[in-house]
Amino acid sequence: MKVWFNKINESRRSVVEVQGNEITIGRDPTNHVVLPSPLVSRRHAVVRVHDGRLYLENVGLNSCVVGDEEILGGQTVAFDPGVKVRIWPYTLTFEAEKPPSVTRAELEAHLRGLLADLEMRIHKKLLERLDLMEFEKKAGGAADPEAILLLEHNIEDICRELDVFNKANAQILEEMAGLVLRDLLINQLIMEGDREQFFDLAALATNEFDVPAMLVPEREAELHGLLRFLRERLALHECRDSTEQVQRVEERFYEFFPLVRPHLHEELRKYIILRILKKDLKDTIFGFGPLQDLLRAPTVTEIMVVKSDQIYVERNGVIEKSGRRFISDKVTEAIIERIVAQVGRRIDKSQPLVDARLPDGSRVNAIIPPLAVRGPCLTIRKFPIQRWTMDDLIEMGSITEAAAQFLRACVIDRKNILVSGGTGTGKTTMLN
Repeated sequence: MKVWFNKINESRRSVVEVQGNEITIGRDPTNHVVLPSPLVSRRHAVVRVHDGRLYLENVGLNSCVVGDEEILGGQTVAFDPGVKVRIWPYTLTFEAEKPPSVTRAELEAHLRGLLADLEMRIHKKLLERLDLMEFEKKAGGAADPEAILLLEHNIEDICRELDVFNKANAQILEEMAGLVLRDLLINQLIMEGDREQFFDLAALATNEFDVPAMLVPEREAELHGLLRFLRERLALHECRDSTEQVQRVEERFYEFFPLVRPHLHEELRKYIILRILKKDLKDTIFGFGPLQDLLRAPTVTEIMVVKSDQIYVERNGVIEKSGRRFISDKVTEAIIERIVAQVGRRIDKSQPLVDARLPDGSRVNAIIPPLAVRGPCLTIRKFPIQRWTMDDLIEMGSITEAAAQFLRACVIDRKNILVSGGTGTGKTTMLN
């Protein structure tokens, strides 16, 4: 807070910058603002800052004037920055510090950090309460309703214990619920891919670890209603493909979010945030963490975990951020171990590098410390569900008809063929 002051008959002003929420004014040198005049009390006034407003308490014997109002000793008055305060023979003006402007990207990063921190704290408390290793064994790769139900109840208890949904956090919870809505919509689009058949939005919002008993029909209906509303407002049906749809959501979601805000009442906000917390933690404990949805998404052809908080995907030949992150490096390593264990392989400090092929044909490359100095890394090159024929490649413009005929002739004549190209250029696609 800056305080500008000058004697009433002088034009030259002095300025004092005060840190904190309390400013003392008087002629005594120990005050923040020193007014050296016998007409000013040793400690004449105290100005306090609260919720953007200023409160002046006259603690001296002489009066002072705030705006046009005279304040006697012992009285307190509220006023706004910029209003003139007169303590004879001085005039003072209080200039509030302008809050730093925060971009949407900065706010989003902050919200994701808060969510990740919250998930980490809940996960830590779950480790204290439950034997999660036993949970994993009990599930055996399948969704055990009893174990999941117990886990969800514990997550709710921990959220109450941490006072996550305190009314004082209403504003940040509303922003967080908006971010979750946006992520959920993007996740639906990725899961749908470019397929034309109708998909049930409710089915896309759930996963294999959801227990129907824990889903509240009324809240689910509200949630899916908001998602449908956003789809219509964003005119996603006009987009050429899912990549363009996702891009439109990322760029324009917050244009329409103000229309959604009035519907995000306290109970719905709580439900949406609790739902994503449960989903992320269930995916971590029973599945493959933040990779769970990506592994099921038909449009995702490659998943790249560069660091625990940096996960990229390749969709339609374009590498983009996934918006997902692991809780910690330790959890990342545990998920990597779970993935390679599917094919009877192991990864540890004695064998920190693994190349493997999953049962569905997907190729996996994983590396952990000490070889990975910045933390565990993982790449999954997914095996395509649909195999393109040579006619498909010609139609898509990936190869000319003349080149296709040449390749056919080479194969028929049993010639050796060298296929080369950079990562993701379609070598495997063509050979399949």
